[in-house]
Amino acid sequence: MSSETPLEEAKRKFAIQDVFLCDSKVWSSRTLGLGALVADPSVQFKLDEGNECAVMEANGANDTKMYAVQYFVGTNVRLVAGEVHEKDPSEDKLVATIAATFLVRYLTDTAPSQEMLQAFNDHAVHHIWPYWREYVESTTTRLRVPTVVIPLRVVATPNIPTRSADQTEAKS
Repeated sequence: MSSETPLEEAKRKFAIQDVFLCDSKVWSSRTLGLGALVADPSVQFKLDEGNECAVMEANGANDTKMYAVQYFVGTNVRLVAGEVHEKDPSEDKLVATIAATFLVRYLTDTAPSQEMLQAFNDHAVHHIWPYWREYVESTTTRLRVPTVVIPLRVVATPNIPTRSADQTEAKS
């Protein structure tokens, strides 16, 4: 019996096949005139809670049974002019909103367990992140609102050995 966790098993067995935008809704204020450009809007972004997941059987090479595992990851961005009203968002002066759902598809040759699907859920976010960043940046540019760049998502910090000041001086 393997001591492998469901996440480790999913990482080993799921091969990424595709990432794409499958749904989007974009809105920008029609009342922004040339004199009302927003120089520095507040930007709020979030991921939808819980990704929808679907598993489908597919035929692989030589009629082998394959499984397509698909995660639908929802994303949202709001640009607000002036102060953000946390208690009553309806008072916010919206400049633009961008909602998008990305699909990330993996292939595996074994039927995934529910535990594997749940454990791997967060990894779908890592795979759509660069697509989301590009979509938000290009869409805000096309809307002629201030360009928004979603921050990089740092997955892990590598263990890079560093030299102490004493080691550096000793080599001199």
